[in-house]
Amino acid sequence: MDGFFVAKFKVERRAKQVRREGEDAEKEAAPMEVDAVQQDVKFDEEEDKPYLEEAKRRRMKAKGLRVPPRNRERAPPAKAAVKASA
Repeated sequence: MDGFFVAKFKVERRAKQVRREGEDAEKEAAPMEVDAVQQDVKFDEEEDKPYLEEAKRRRMKAKGLRVPPRNRERAPPAKAAVKASA
């Protein structure tokens, strides 16, 4: 076989894992802190708007669609060119 390589991997049976009663019991018995004060996490649309817009731009680019330019604060438009009278 010219220029072609085939890898042969050895696959062995999985060995049984011995459960240790002491370790598993500690993990299952450890209660989570229910008494802790949890704050409700709310979606702040205004704060996340730039991230969402950028993600939308990337998705559109990946699909091959035309992406509109970013809306950044632009300089005021240049004044019309002055016509020279000759």
